[in-house]
Amino acid sequence: MRLLFSSLFTPMDGLPKLVAARRYWAPLIFSTLACCFAQLCLAWRLDLAPQTIARMDVALATAQATESELQAAIEQAQRVVWVLAVFKGLFWPALSALGIAFVLKILAWLLDKPTALKACFCAAVGGLLPLAIRDIARGIIALNRFVIYPEQADKLIATSLSGWAGDVSAWLPLLSALDGYALWAAISLGLGFAAATQMKPWKGILWSLGLYAHYAAFALVMVPAALPAA
Repeated sequence: MRLLFSSLFTPMDGLPKLVAARRYWAPLIFSTLACCFAQLCLAWRLDLAPQTIARMDVALATAQATESELQAAIEQAQRVVWVLAVFKGLFWPALSALGIAFVLKILAWLLDKPTALKACFCAAVGGLLPLAIRDIARGIIALNRFVIYPEQADKLIATSLSGWAGDVSAWLPLLSALDGYALWAAISLGLGFAAATQMKPWKGILWSLGLYAHYAAFALVMVPAALPAA
């Protein structure tokens, strides 16, 4: 637990120790619990009735859907949300850390800095700790709401500068990428990667920020551009 908190609040000192000790269970469990907390709070407050009714408008217009069928459809949608919340909470942090660990392993190989996959996994788990803090904040905010609609779920907490741009602004992808928690995680990941490969911390941070820039370009620019317009 001492390494967990030092990795969060004094990462220059804590993350190298976390990677050197190959301790990943405490931060992984912490991230998993935080993700579960956020997802379950969102599922508890989420109101799917308007969305479900909108999908059944055609059936209602032709008098093929009764009130009991509509209520059953809403309850079924809510059950699906609960199942997805539990699944994401339990597995998403570990799967994300594992995926990042493989990317770091490949990057270390390309840089001729051979390192163990376990060290890369520890760096990934430690680097994702800031996102666990974001999950806790989202869960607390969700609990303070009486109801949350699906379109509000990703906007409970303002973490990026995207609020400064309009919905159709050309600067929206760039401002969305300037996310405080994501940049905090990228810097932490860089420190962990530097410790795993025995390189200078500033070099690890630069490589990590480069990876984040490529991810942001893919997830925030290329994928939305490829999707059909609503």
